[in-house]
Amino acid sequence: RLVEQKGFDVLIRAFPRIASDWPDHDLVIAGDGPLRNELAALVQQHGLAGRIHLPGTVLGDEKLSLLQNCRLTVVPSRYEGYCNVVLESMACGRPVVATRIPSLTEVVQEGRNGTLAEADDPAGLADAVRRALQPQVLPVLNAGTAPTASAHDWPAICQQYLSLYGQRPPSGA
Repeated sequence: RLVEQKGFDVLIRAFPRIASDWPDHDLVIAGDGPLRNELAALVQQHGLAGRIHLPGTVLGDEKLSLLQNCRLTVVPSRYEGYCNVVLESMACGRPVVATRIPSLTEVVQEGRNGTLAEADDPAGLADAVRRALQPQVLPVLNAGTAPTASAHDWPAICQQYLSLYGQRPPSGA
C-alpha cells in the first residue's frame, strides 16, 4: 500500500544516494494507494523516472517474479504489524533491508538475513542498502534467508500453536 506508514518517500529519497554506485539496478515500488501521485512527483523531482518504477498493484505470479528476480527487498516502514513481504522475500531467497522497528527486527537480523536502518532516515537507509549489496555480504545474507523462512512457514507455525495449546498453565494460575 502506498501510504505514509510504509515510508516509500524515505526510500525514494535514499535511492539517489546509491543510484550511481549501481547503475544497472532499478528500484521497483509495487503497490497502490493514496500517495501514488505524491511518490511519482518525488521520483520526478529527483530525476529518476527511468530508474524508479511504480507499477501499481502486483499480485500472484507477477509478485513472485519480482521477488525472485530482485537483489533484495527494502521495507522502509515507519511502523508495521506483521509484514508478509519480509517472509515472502526470504522464502524466495532474497534478503531484506528494513527499518529498525519492533515487528521487523523480530525477523530481519543484521548481517544474517538482511540489514537494518533507523526509520525516517534516507542516509541510513541508503547505507543499509549499500551494506547489503556488497559482493562479499549479499551471498551471506541470501543464505541466511532460508532458515528464517522455514522457521516461519505454515508447518512451523502450526507446530508452535499445537505446542502452545498442549501446555498446561502453571499451578496456581
